Amino acid sequence: MKCKTIIGLLILSSIALKAQDRQFWDQAVGSKAALLGGIVVAGVDDYSATYYNPGALSFLSKKSMSVNFNMYGIKDFQFYMIYANGYSYVRVSERYEGYADVIPTRPPSQPGFPNAFEGDEFLINEGKIDALLSEVSVGFGYANKISDNVGVGFTLIGAYRDQTKVRYESYAAFDTTNQRTANTGVFVDLDYWAVRFSGKFGLAVEWKKVKLGVTLTTPSIALKFASGGTDGV
Repeated sequence: MKCKTIIGLLILSSIALKAQDRQFWDQAVGSKAALLGGIVVAGVDDYSATYYNPGALSFLSKKSMSVNFNMYGIKDFQFYMIYANGYSYVRVSERYEGYADVIPTRPPSQPGFPNAFEGDEFLINEGKIDALLSEVSVGFGYANKISDNVGVGFTLIGAYRDQTKVRYESYAAFDTTNQRTANTGVFVDLDYWAVRFSGKFGLAVEWKKVKLGVTLTTPSIALKFASGGTDGV
């Protein structure tokens, strides 16, 4: 048994793991988790155990489920839930007008003419960035008691993410001495979407005054046929 355990640990240590970008401390699944900042891996006592610790599902009853959530189900300690665990929208715009030496001095195009863009130019700069991120997850959990005080469980989490970013910048520099103008611009349009799955194992131990919990979340795996992106520059 000890040999099998060592071999299993060696196999796990050889697998390349990727960091998750959504963690407990930026989630608020359920009212208790919102008040405690997501610190509910041990002691979670409502439907949010599907996300935080599926092992605690074995201690729940139908009466403990809250109806203010999008969807829930219970049958033989099986739970499913839908929740929006990521949404952000950022818009930044700017405009600058002033004098700056943004264009290097250029030699005259013909002998006897003055240098072009010598000294400071009158610069007009405009820019805008729109960034949108939305993610919706579906969790299916199963738990079972292995004793009166210990429960184990597993949750399969599927998520759909849509992320877009649009960036636009324009520059116009005017040489007031020689009445010349230089223009340039940047436009970037990115759109990314993905369907991915991950698993969460949970162990919960509860006594009257003591509650313990531990979870292990697997790296997420994206479905290539349901994921992709476009870019325009």
